[in-house]
Amino acid sequence: MVDEQLSNLLVEALETERGEVSIYETALRCAVDVGLRSAWQDQAEVASRHAEIVEGAVAEVGVDSSVRTTTSAAVHYIEATLVHAMEMALESAPPGTAELVALECVSFAEARDRLNWERLSDAVNRIDGEAGAALKAVSAEITGAAPTTRPAVAGFGQKAGAPARERATFRRAG
Repeated sequence: MVDEQLSNLLVEALETERGEVSIYETALRCAVDVGLRSAWQDQAEVASRHAEIVEGAVAEVGVDSSVRTTTSAAVHYIEATLVHAMEMALESAPPGTAELVALECVSFAEARDRLNWERLSDAVNRIDGEAGAALKAVSAEITGAAPTTRPAVAGFGQKAGAPARERATFRRAG
């Protein structure tokens, strides 16, 4: 069994991964750009796999994933809000604008996911025994395949052959 702090982090990680699936599914409905749609489809599949992996790890170390912690409730609320923002854009904005809203929401969710896994990786490195080994393996598997939209986003919104000053001004640093 793991301590309460790690248990909370695991439940939060599971909520994060489950929420990302919904975020990507909604973002796909907003996508206009073919490359972005393809990247988000890939990331939706990755998030789904990650949710399954984390769910298995949570069960393996004896954490009850049905318990709603304060942090997992907050994560759920934030992710539901991102989905809602995209749905509002789909209903009331032109397709290109809905896509931009989705891009913002996905970027936020990915940043949150990376932060969560950094925190969890730090925590599991302090655990020994079977639980520690299992969680370290899960952490390494997921952080080694962390989702990102950078390849698709880097060229998104750019005019072909246009000088840098004429390209879209939003691009993720990286």
